[in-house]
Amino acid sequence: MMSPKFKSLLLLSGIILLTVIVIFLSLKILGLNSSRLYDKYISSDISRSVVFENIGGDLKYFYEYESDQKVQDSPEWLGYTVTYSYNKDSLNERYNYSEEKGTGVFRVITLGDSFTFGLHVNTEENYPEQLEVILNNRLKCKNISKFEVIN
Repeated sequence: MMSPKFKSLLLLSGIILLTVIVIFLSLKILGLNSSRLYDKYISSDISRSVVFENIGGDLKYFYEYESDQKVQDSPEWLGYTVTYSYNKDSLNERYNYSEEKGTGVFRVITLGDSFTFGLHVNTEENYPEQLEVILNNRLKCKNISKFEVIN
């Protein structure tokens, strides 16, 4: 005799399996594969006019944006235009930061993926920029006169 818990787990597994099969068959019937879906709805083309290619060493497919420029991106599915601001170090930042940290400056470095970068978000609206604004406007510390959040 099967326990009610086991029956529930078996039913849930069956529902998940059927859902996956329906999605897979729907994509096959419509003639769509995952790479075409990615190309149409997810990927963003990088214009060669705004990047340079570093062909040296092991990083032959490494791309870096040109410094001190604004780049606009407007994928048709997004419905609006996004503006990225690249500083002198080619970072998605509104401001240029000196290599030497000044007295009374506290730096936060954010590392991450497209969420940290702020893909499809204006530079001033990405979370590292918003964190910098919040820290500088709301947080008052005795020995810190300025916060810099570097994306």
